[in-house]
Amino acid sequence: MLSKRLCKKIIVRSFQYPVLPDPVFSKTISDQFAFRTTGSTTAVLITLLQHLTDLVTQYGYVHLIALDFSKAFDTVRYSTLLSKIADLQIDDQLYNWLVDFFSNRQHLTKHNQEESAILSINSSVVQRSGMGPVMYIVTQCI
Repeated sequence: MLSKRLCKKIIVRSFQYPVLPDPVFSKTISDQFAFRTTGSTTAVLITLLQHLTDLVTQYGYVHLIALDFSKAFDTVRYSTLLSKIADLQIDDQLYNWLVDFFSNRQHLTKHNQEESAILSINSSVVQRSGMGPVMYIVTQCI
């Protein structure tokens, strides 16, 4: 039996990544590194350094504005996400699996021997799910 984590990795690599090269996504994600199998923090830093070096050589100075979108994943509403996924060219079984995955999600916080109340979650990307970046791109591109 496959672990849940391995199952999610297979779904992301076999079914979700192949949707991304579609022309709808290609312009939006052409400079993205985070969710690509060949991407990494090192790769983005090397690319940024090369680009900045080229610009400084050409113009003498460069202004760089850096933004942190780490909380952007919290804005992904499941209802919107699933509506947009329904418009993609994906297998019905995968769509149904995603609906199930994003349905009835709950959160509980534990600290020492204390537990918070269980609350429903209707937005954000499931941490360390592997699907987060792809799902965020889907909500932003379609």
